[in-house]
Amino acid sequence: MANKQEGQKVTPIYNFSGLQNLLRSMGYNVRSANGYKAMKTKDIGKAEIRNIIIKDDGIYYKDEDGELRKIYMYKRNYRLEEHGKPRFHIRQCEVISDFMRRGTFNQEYRGANIEAVQVRDKDNFDKETTVTELPLCKYCWNIARAEYPTLITSKQFVEKLKAEGEALEPQGDVEVDFRGYTKDWHTVESNYLVKKHHTCEVCGLVIENQFDFHFLRVHHKNNKRSDNRESNLQCLCPRCYSALSSVTLSKAESAELQDFSNKYKKR
Repeated sequence: MANKQEGQKVTPIYNFSGLQNLLRSMGYNVRSANGYKAMKTKDIGKAEIRNIIIKDDGIYYKDEDGELRKIYMYKRNYRLEEHGKPRFHIRQCEVISDFMRRGTFNQEYRGANIEAVQVRDKDNFDKETTVTELPLCKYCWNIARAEYPTLITSKQFVEKLKAEGEALEPQGDVEVDFRGYTKDWHTVESNYLVKKHHTCEVCGLVIENQFDFHFLRVHHKNNKRSDNRESNLQCLCPRCYSALSSVTLSKAESAELQDFSNKYKKR
């Protein structure tokens, strides 16, 4: 600890800039934003489509600072009285794929990461109307069920963005093994399994026999094995893990899935 000498001003051991430098030295990208940052709703036209980045874990918009913001997309023009609220999209489902493929980009969709958004109501002379809690697109849900076991609203999606934050992401120089896992992965994995009581977070199966704990997987939601933020981790049984669209099982994993299925019949 620093010693206070008579007449000297004490310099704190830790300060914010010092913490930033420490995190950068550990391979983290420290953004200027403090966690979640609300973004102005964007009409997705010819200019904006260049800023749309679609990844396995969601749809992103590159903002004016060059930062990727996870967003949802929804129809700009809608008949609210006739059809209710428009569905929102969080994955490259067949609806969004069709929109991207057509290449018209005539501001048919809007992108947002906030709870209350504007819809141009075709049942009310194109009046811009505030709506909240849009229902999730069923096609998107089928793709993202591992992350969202139940249907969510756009409000719940934004609440999740706020809870996870965007201030820190593992980058580049984090020390990893040949598989891409951090050197402390076994400790991180073990601690997470204990915290989740050895329960699959998708189907709810509880593994009570300690000799069967090896069946459980701790999955990285964004498929970045160096990103060990708790919000990016998910405890899965072999069945739910194998159901992920991003997973191709090895021979060893396929054999383990068969062993698991023989021992734990599908409920």
